[in-house]
Amino acid sequence: MVIEQLYSIVNSRYEEERSMVVTTNLQREELVEQIGERTVSRLTEMCDELPLFGHDRRETFAPVD
Repeated sequence: MVIEQLYSIVNSRYEEERSMVVTTNLQREELVEQIGERTVSRLTEMCDELPLFGHDRRETFAPVD
């Protein structure tokens, strides 16, 4: 199952004290629904939260056909 594989990756990086960068547009509750409480809990424990705010700049840099 994909959710178990994701947890396995997150957990192994946690146990090996390896870095990880995670980005999401979801709030914690929404993330729990998507990937499960166990994985979110592990991410919360191992990562510093850095909220970013502002306008979506992807459209600004999108190539024009």
